[in-house]
Amino acid sequence: MKKVLAFIGKFSIRNEGLRSKARSLLFSLQKKTHSSPGLKALESSAAENKLSVDYSEHFLQIVVVNLALVIFQFIYLSLRYKFLNSVIPFWYVMSWGTQQLSTKSHIFLIPFISLIILVLGIIFSILSKKYHLRYGLELILATVTASNFLLLYSLFKIINTSSIAFDPLLDPSIAKLVMPLLTSAVLVYLITPKFIEYAKEKGTITDPSIHEHPGMILKKPSARGGGVIFSLAFVLVSTLFIPFSKQTVALYLAVLFTALISFLDDIANTNPSTKYKLFGNALFRLLVLQPLSILFLLAAQIKIFFIGNPFDGLLLFDKFKINLGGFVIAPIAAIITLVWILWIMNMISFSNGVDGQYSGIVGISAIVIAFLALRSSPNHLPQQNIAILGAIMAGASFGLIPYTWHPSKIMWSFGATSAGLILASLSIMAGAKIATSTIVLLIPFMDALITVVRRIIQRKAPYKGDRGHLHHLLLDRGWGPKKIAVFYWITTAVFGIIALISSDKALPLIIMTASGVVAFSLIVLNLKSKKDTQISQISGL
Repeated sequence: MKKVLAFIGKFSIRNEGLRSKARSLLFSLQKKTHSSPGLKALESSAAENKLSVDYSEHFLQIVVVNLALVIFQFIYLSLRYKFLNSVIPFWYVMSWGTQQLSTKSHIFLIPFISLIILVLGIIFSILSKKYHLRYGLELILATVTASNFLLLYSLFKIINTSSIAFDPLLDPSIAKLVMPLLTSAVLVYLITPKFIEYAKEKGTITDPSIHEHPGMILKKPSARGGGVIFSLAFVLVSTLFIPFSKQTVALYLAVLFTALISFLDDIANTNPSTKYKLFGNALFRLLVLQPLSILFLLAAQIKIFFIGNPFDGLLLFDKFKINLGGFVIAPIAAIITLVWILWIMNMISFSNGVDGQYSGIVGISAIVIAFLALRSSPNHLPQQNIAILGAIMAGASFGLIPYTWHPSKIMWSFGATSAGLILASLSIMAGAKIATSTIVLLIPFMDALITVVRRIIQRKAPYKGDRGHLHHLLLDRGWGPKKIAVFYWITTAVFGIIALISSDKALPLIIMTASGVVAFSLIVLNLKSKKDTQISQISGL
């Protein structure tokens, strides 16, 4: 009966009212069957298996983190050893004075002790799992991690207090980005599992057997709301590291408003009887809700007042101004900014079709924006703050990768547009880095542009989804989701490096050349896919 209802709900029913009734009936049937004793036993067994899988995943992740700490200790010590004094304070458990001193070679005991602790932790973790010790695994891994962080701190302290002057490994302006990035990454990593549980309780889950979308490639149910987590973490961590200003407050409000839209959209797309159905309408979001979020930015004068002229000088958009009751408005600059941010928000979210793909694109792009802000004015406080915002954005995005990686546990959903909003805003705040942003996001940019043109030529709504994006074409060519995600990461990083090392005058020529190559490749792939489809249809006759 359940399979019949799913079949009817997915393929046969075209009337939206009947579709909603079928889904509601299916949900009620699922609730009734879940109450049967036999199914409860199966669910209990499945829960135990899932718990075992979760333990294994967390165990591997924590071991990798600790191994990275140990390796970093060895590398850092090898780089700093020559600067150490011949005698260093080492035996801190001894009485104060000369008894604490030791030869500098003893400092290598610290990374070796970290390695021994890690090995013992792995052994005891295996034994704990074998003998089913309650909370044994968590306690052991927490102890190992805390010990290794403490030893790393001790290593830093000894080297910094017992060395001659040395140059920092990282430029101080870049070093300032590390802590904000790590903070947002750890925060997202820790709160995402709780949010996934919340999404499951509330039913905001995309189930490919129930929900339909022409571009969907999900094989298993996945929670919605990754973009909401990203947005909340970005705003929260930013308030810790960045002082409030008119522009940052406007950015936070715009991001939170977009997150709210995403949250209501998730409800609208998973609950047939919701009163928020309008928020699931793509055209309403595009023409009404997204422009409303951008108004926060325009009110704070986050606008494109100029762009570089590829031939010479600048193209100014604030020459024509209107005075409305004491408020001076540059309408051309406002319109261009609105269109640019709206385009970036939706363009980049088009590349959110494969597990793990989007988080890497956003994170790498944010790092490039951060470095660009520092490149222009590394000692200018506003530019440093923009770079920190970029680092926080990158960390929040990277923190989602373990959960969006194939097979995904959570999707970005409509909240993906909040990442585009932040990227577009930071590029403007950094000094209208429009050309640079374009080349960093060149693959998503050209994919979205060709997709929109193709849909218009085919007399389809440009905002309606289909299976014509680059990631769909690569799937049709036999690529797996992980391979596609890595491909997008690598190309984004390559174009980001090109943007960083290129002069502003050379960028327009680079963009035109690269755009031509990418556009040609995408068109060939589209034509090839269309030809293969026609051949398959003819063969099936």
